[in-house]
Amino acid sequence: MSPGPIQIAEECTSRYADIEKTFLQADTQWRTLEEQLEVAEETFLDDRTSSFQQWFGMKKDELKSWAQGSLRQFLRSRLHELLLVPLEDQMLAKAGLELPTIIDGSMINSFGQQAPKSSNQLLLLLVAHLRQEVRPIMDVAVKKEEELQRKIRKTEKDERAKGIVALGMQDTKKVAALKRQRPEIWEDTQRALEPLQMAAKKVRDFMKDDCSPEKTCSYAAVVPVIVLRAIC
Repeated sequence: MSPGPIQIAEECTSRYADIEKTFLQADTQWRTLEEQLEVAEETFLDDRTSSFQQWFGMKKDELKSWAQGSLRQFLRSRLHELLLVPLEDQMLAKAGLELPTIIDGSMINSFGQQAPKSSNQLLLLLVAHLRQEVRPIMDVAVKKEEELQRKIRKTEKDERAKGIVALGMQDTKKVAALKRQRPEIWEDTQRALEPLQMAAKKVRDFMKDDCSPEKTCSYAAVVPVIVLRAIC
């Protein structure tokens, strides 16, 4: 059942908040995955430092340096390419959205503490699209909603002063006509939110199925193999 006119505004703002929360929670979970892969890499290198020095003549500093073009940078990029990029591609396929690949840098900077923290570009694009494209549409609707409410209150006040009273709990003709404008005010917002709500559900399902704690442990378990192949 579709929401009544009075419920539309609350429904749209609630949907927006839920979608944003889903994307940011997915970003936090993705960052946790990244951190566990990084810990697995660090642990393996620390445990094998002496062996690498013996087998490959490496110096200890080589395994600690993050300088441009260093072994550590190469290893981290390989983890990203072989583990994270394929997962991100799977998430994109399941989300089923075509998004712009260019993000307004100033907008990302304005996110502040609410900015995505992980390297997942899809989640960054989703949050940016929600805030850059959908939020302005909703802000316009909110402003129009506030103007409509003021008109309704003024009309009700003016009619009471003139002794015009509706029967029972019904509205007068003028008030009812004003309230019928509400669905049109929120139409663009509802249309903009619909594909993102579907994407949010698919992202949530993907994180549950493919980035669960168990799956994360399985990804971390292959880190030593990737490191060894990259070094050899």
